[in-house]
Amino acid sequence: MGLIVLPALALFVSTVGPAWGWTHVDAIVTTLNALGILAGALIGVSAIKQRLDLAA
Repeated sequence: MGLIVLPALALFVSTVGPAWGWTHVDAIVTTLNALGILAGALIGVSAIKQRLDLAA
């Protein structure tokens, strides 16, 4: 979810938000992108941990 949905949602908000007069669009987009990076990092850590557990 974090690797596809959050970046797509950030792009949507950055495109549509100003057209609709939404406030704080930059902060919302930054937050969505940060959440996407966090989700990706957690998935990466989980995958590495799983590989290490299988190798042991």
